[in-house]
Amino acid sequence: MGALILGISFGAFIWLIGESDLRWVVYSTIGVISLFIFLVVPNKERLLVAVFFLSLQIDVYLRFFYGMAGSREGLAIPLVAIAGVAVILWTAISAGKEGLKSFEWAGSLKIPIIALLGTTALALTTTTELFIGVSKLLQELMLCFVYFMAFNLTRSEQDLEKIVKLLFVTLGVQTIIYIIQSALDMSFTLVGEVIPQGEVARPGGTVSSNPAGFTSFIMPPLMIALALFMANRQPFRTPLLWLLVLGGCAAVGLSYTRAAWAGLMLGFTIVCLLLLRYRLLRIRRTVAIIIALAVAASILVPTMMMRVDKDYGEGDAWSERLGLIRIALDIISAHPLTGIGPGSYGYIFKSFVLHLPDQWLYTVHNEFLLRAAENGVPGAIAFALVILFGLRLAWRLSRVSALSVRLVAIGWIAGLSALIWQMSWVPWTGFSYNAMMWLMLGVMDGADRVLRTRSRTVTTGPILRRGADAYTGVRIPPKLQN
Repeated sequence: MGALILGISFGAFIWLIGESDLRWVVYSTIGVISLFIFLVVPNKERLLVAVFFLSLQIDVYLRFFYGMAGSREGLAIPLVAIAGVAVILWTAISAGKEGLKSFEWAGSLKIPIIALLGTTALALTTTTELFIGVSKLLQELMLCFVYFMAFNLTRSEQDLEKIVKLLFVTLGVQTIIYIIQSALDMSFTLVGEVIPQGEVARPGGTVSSNPAGFTSFIMPPLMIALALFMANRQPFRTPLLWLLVLGGCAAVGLSYTRAAWAGLMLGFTIVCLLLLRYRLLRIRRTVAIIIALAVAASILVPTMMMRVDKDYGEGDAWSERLGLIRIALDIISAHPLTGIGPGSYGYIFKSFVLHLPDQWLYTVHNEFLLRAAENGVPGAIAFALVILFGLRLAWRLSRVSALSVRLVAIGWIAGLSALIWQMSWVPWTGFSYNAMMWLMLGVMDGADRVLRTRSRTVTTGPILRRGADAYTGVRIPPKLQN
């Protein structure tokens, strides 16, 4: 009887999706397969956690009120947020209230996160594009949710190792997809869109519609891979790490994005300097990477020059961006406290273009100025504080005794520095690469909590006599050991 019901249900399912769009057939099939895998896998929590981290690269959303008030996004719930909710629900089912009590909503970044959400909400009170602003606030909440999940899923050094490996899987998958897209001169999305490329193919993987977004997404895991590859000590085994590093660098090169190229070199330099500072640098591998980058540059620079000439011709890219900056500064001077409203820049800024008749019109290519224009100067300061607190936390973690945490923190310092550079030169409003930054902020904050907890245990219990602080790795004076 059960087999009969199952057969009828499966037949009904096939009949229902048979008349649907191909993408719905694919989504439904994936959903059924995913449900089957979930039912048969013994460690369901581990599976859901892996899905959460891996789904970051799947730029798919559940949208409500799409197109309302001219919105290009609607109220968008990303797949990664749905995966995060699934983790929480399973925790509630399997561990009950005690499991949910283990979740903390924030760590060292609590103050700047409150300030960021507060200034965004305050900017809603004066905007003329209320629905657009609500959509942007929802996006900010989704990013904070990604931080919240990453923070709470990093509960030990073993968890950190697993997360890093999942990020490496993501980096490898996106690198392969990007190289294929570049070879085929096309870009495609996971909602069935196929976007032909121009003379110089510059796709966006499955995380963005442009190469700048793609490079921003892969930069943090790429810098962590670089830090582990060039270190003279390895905290855990990572197969084919050299191939991952070379592939990631090649993907950044194939993006033909000047800000990304400069960001890659900036991050690489920071990794080298920090590893050298802590006597962790492996010289031969560093020289090999430098030679590989030099060879790649000699091959790719002619195409880069062709792309720049084609895009700008006789124009001056700096003059164009300077004009966009002037427009943003005019908006900021007119609305310094609450801005023109979250997410509303693209809908309003043209009304401020009065003295630049020949100016190329687009959103300002600087995230900090965009924040100041939309959320007011306090909003830009709050966003800058999130980044500064994140950098300060990573710097502290780069000096700990736990080698795995230390190397990941060094890679993250380089990755975040590269992101700061990129967000200063390209539009930086897409969800996936913003989510990657927030996920890493959460992972580092979670690692900090783990080491702080361990440090308190060491310095208050009998382990104190072993003579070292677990967080800082600083030798405890003999007079304090007795």
